[in-house]
Amino acid sequence: MAEEEELYIRLFHPLNDKPKKEIWKIWENSINKDIYLRTKEIEQYCKENDCDFLMAICYIYEIVKYLFTFKYVKEDGNIESKYFSYNTPGYNDLESFLKKRIIDCLNLGGSITEEQVVTLYKMIDIIIYERIYCYKYSDVLSDFLNKLGISSYNLNIEEEKDLRNIIEALSLERQNNPDIYINEILKIKVRKKDFEENIQYLGHTKEMYYPVSKIKTENNIKDFNQEKTITESREILITNFSSIEINRIFNELVNQKYIDDNLDLFLSCFGFSEDKEGKIVWKSTKVEFEIFISEIVEKEENPVNKAMCLPRKKINNWFMDQNSNSIEAVRNINCDEKSYPIYKIIHP
Repeated sequence: MAEEEELYIRLFHPLNDKPKKEIWKIWENSINKDIYLRTKEIEQYCKENDCDFLMAICYIYEIVKYLFTFKYVKEDGNIESKYFSYNTPGYNDLESFLKKRIIDCLNLGGSITEEQVVTLYKMIDIIIYERIYCYKYSDVLSDFLNKLGISSYNLNIEEEKDLRNIIEALSLERQNNPDIYINEILKIKVRKKDFEENIQYLGHTKEMYYPVSKIKTENNIKDFNQEKTITESREILITNFSSIEINRIFNELVNQKYIDDNLDLFLSCFGFSEDKEGKIVWKSTKVEFEIFISEIVEKEENPVNKAMCLPRKKINNWFMDQNSNSIEAVRNINCDEKSYPIYKIIHP
């Protein structure tokens, strides 16, 4: 069978129109909040309304990557952030918005002139060009927007990146735990050539589709589940954090140079991926490491370290210092733990 003809099972459930509208409304109304808080609101909505959280994030991602964010001064003097689109039905029209800003801010209520219309369309062309090619807006555009009371213009690139990371983390988790979809009577099967377009245009990843060839027989699901169970070469560390939260923490640790950029290894440490070879190198102090593991790893009955009740043997199987040595436990931390940067990463 040709590879493009192989069947795959979808590891997600599509959204209805009503949840789509409500999910976008939640996202749009929380535009000034940290993206972690925004995704938690969407996750809570999905739990309460039996919606697929992964598909909710994909839906938001697909909208955001075609929008602009403007922060501008309202008539009452307050600052408002808002999404705008040039030609997408259902969202604020960029041309109409900028025309109104010209009339209100430059013409003090007077009609827009032909010369201003020409300038307006040039600026719109620049905005669209920069949005497509992810360029930072020019000084000319910046000056034009400032005259219209627009304090900033955002291409949403970082927002797209964060959403993409969440999609990839959720997709990987489902690829490693596909049972609920494999066992589902109404499971949907698609061909690779059919879902490749979704990967390109709908924010999906290939991990959202599970190859049927991995399933021995549809009448022997139990045997299949036993076969696919990961044989752990080392025990995972138990945590109460979700895969989304673990992914967020990982990104912060990498950005602030606490660890190297190896997401698969970090996810496998907490059971969200297959066991990957190697250890996570901790680049900071022993004190910050102790705060990190004490906040993220569930305590266990552990005779090796009765004071901290942390599974030191398991921890040492996953982490080491920059000299490839085990990280010794710090039993007394003099300062308030909450004052350390690492604590704020875990609990933003």
